[in-house]
Amino acid sequence: MSAAPSSGSSPGASPGPTPGPAPGPSPRAWLRCLCDTARLMVGQPNYEVYLEHAQRQHPDQPPMTRAEFFRNREAARFGGTTRGFRCC
Repeated sequence: MSAAPSSGSSPGASPGPTPGPAPGPSPRAWLRCLCDTARLMVGQPNYEVYLEHAQRQHPDQPPMTRAEFFRNREAARFGGTTRGFRCC
């Protein structure tokens, strides 16, 4: 008694397109993620995240500009302007 090999689909059904891999993030999203990672590695948080926080937690105060934010984070990490720009 020999059975025909089963294809796993119902008889008469045409095979559909083979699904490919799920699409990944766009090149722009990938670059943004890479830049965010690099900034965090050197201690520079994301400015857009700061803006969301400032708007949510401090709506009565104007947020810092991107340049002010950068200087503020550098001063917080390296001790402000009294010691100069030194990390060691």
